[in-house]
Amino acid sequence: MKGCPVLSQLIWCVVLLLALLPISASARQEKKTAPQVIVKGRVACLDESGQRLNADQDDSPTSSVYELLTAAGQRFHFSSEDLLLPIFTEARVRQMELQITALLHEKSVLELEKVQAVKDGRLYDIYYFCRVCNITAYAPGPCPCCYARLEFMETPAP
Repeated sequence: MKGCPVLSQLIWCVVLLLALLPISASARQEKKTAPQVIVKGRVACLDESGQRLNADQDDSPTSSVYELLTAAGQRFHFSSEDLLLPIFTEARVRQMELQITALLHEKSVLELEKVQAVKDGRLYDIYYFCRVCNITAYAPGPCPCCYARLEFMETPAP
């Protein structure tokens, strides 16, 4: 077996998989143990010193830090790796009262599952949509298919 490259590659793959197994298992366990919460409030962009910025300007999706402030004064932050976070880059979303369904990590870090607007006591799903390609997205910008501008949508939640 000396000098068999296929066997040595197979052995290295098995060793790598065994090494990664505890990491993925602990990540799955952490996700299962994080409680789901539903919180209402307004999201603001924070500057480098942690101060809330004016909500009437659109933000850069790559450099912004966001905070949710509830009516009761609770403050929640969001994981910087959250894939739904770019929905907050648009000023109109930060000006809305929002209901956020999320997993609560640590003591005040939210992992977004759903972002909805609250208007007149009713919930609305908010998202971006391309009518040409029938694609839904959670960030403003061009359609990933045809590059037309995505349209902001608010539809009554079921």
